[in-house]
Amino acid sequence: MGKVKSQNEIADNMDITPQVITEILGGRMNLNAEKAVKFCTLYGFSVEWLLTGEGEMLKSAASGNTINNTGNFCENTIVDYGQQLCELINMQKEMQDMMKEKDRQISDLLTIIKNKGA
Repeated sequence: MGKVKSQNEIADNMDITPQVITEILGGRMNLNAEKAVKFCTLYGFSVEWLLTGEGEMLKSAASGNTINNTGNFCENTIVDYGQQLCELINMQKEMQDMMKEKDRQISDLLTIIKNKGA
């Protein structure tokens, strides 16, 4: 399989909608086991790594990693996509943490305003 160009392409390959991909990346939906296995099979990731964050990120060539139509191992494509996915997940977690902090700050400000008015 060649380099993934879009979330739509991933959605098509996994028989899900692009909206589901957006929900998963946004942390609003979890990837079920069946889809996790399919994703890992298609793109050469370790199921254990995807579901737990532990172990090797990529399957080894011996365990059936992705082979392109010329027979060459598509390691660069898999690594590029894996890095992009990790960056997106980390960015999403950082944004969630920032939003929680902003919510806490707003709550603190509202408490101060309420106490001054009493």
